[in-house]
Amino acid sequence: MIIRHAVNRIYNFDEWGFTMSDVKQSLQDKLQQLEKGLYLMSVDRVRALSVHETVELIEELRAVVAAAKADAGKL
Repeated sequence: MIIRHAVNRIYNFDEWGFTMSDVKQSLQDKLQQLEKGLYLMSVDRVRALSVHETVELIEELRAVVAAAKADAGKL
């Protein structure tokens, strides 16, 4: 068990077979989605989102945050 754990750490695998780089890339993707969503709701936009579009975007971003938390739990 100790040897397996050491080999997993050397090759950067966790117990579920994810590599740290997979989780890192997934988190980076989710952060980009959050950044884009925040931009779409910002005052920097030429056209403001409608209330309907804003509510949908907020729900999407909540799902992204939940997925990012799950990824962070894998670290």
